[in-house]
Amino acid sequence: MAIDPYSRHVFTDFLGKPPSQVTVTGSPKLDSDLTGARGVSRDEARARLPDLAKLGQAPIVLLASQPLGLDRSSEIAEIAMAACAGIDGLWLAIKPHPNETGLYLEQYRRIAARLGFRRLIIMPDARIHDAVTASDMVATYFSTVGLESFALRRPVLCINPYASSPPYDLVQTGIAKEVKDAQSAQRAMAECLRNPHALLQSDPELEAIRDGRASDRVSGMILAAARDYGYRTDPSQPSFYVRATSAAAHRVISTVLAARDLARAFSDRKPGESRQQT
Repeated sequence: MAIDPYSRHVFTDFLGKPPSQVTVTGSPKLDSDLTGARGVSRDEARARLPDLAKLGQAPIVLLASQPLGLDRSSEIAEIAMAACAGIDGLWLAIKPHPNETGLYLEQYRRIAARLGFRRLIIMPDARIHDAVTASDMVATYFSTVGLESFALRRPVLCINPYASSPPYDLVQTGIAKEVKDAQSAQRAMAECLRNPHALLQSDPELEAIRDGRASDRVSGMILAAARDYGYRTDPSQPSFYVRATSAAAHRVISTVLAARDLARAFSDRKPGESRQQT
């Protein structure tokens, strides 16, 4: 089981697993994290964020920044600001990583002042999923916010002005478009504003990241494998009680079922409840 197409390639190309034995399931944890954010509209999310609510229907790029060291973080932020500055009416909202200190925030403000860029909002206290949903597109270097943004059907830009790939390569995963400088970032942003679906790939394997059904796929595969090995399930029993021929198998399968039921229970979580940015 692989959570995304890139993980599938790791299994097949590096670990030598037959392609027929590797299935992209999506991520149950990601689905759980995003339960409260799915189904929330852009306007609803903006209403929760006073700094963005006052912008009305103005287009917004969210930069999910990271504590990469002051020089690198500044370079990425400057590319984002310069790109937005070249598109009339486009705002840049920066959601700093929780580990970014005040030095980072002050540096971002200094860059904006030097560029004469006034359409900047820095939101250290915003909930990340509200910030993503309130925006029209998301930019980052390699934050997992990029993966979550893709799952929430937002176009994702990977700002990478360096020769090497980021530690977590959103581009190789297939969920982000790489931009190297302000000019390429501006072109990609303008394309997204003209066509919001321009960067949203329709690969069926990528859809597993977005459809919220990863827990059902994972539990279904494990239960099917258990049946293939001679274990029996009794759907007439409450909670889909599992009868297995060994105590060990019984514990494993029961744990799978409990995890599946717990994941489904998270669907009752209220919209807006979310986790911290990474």
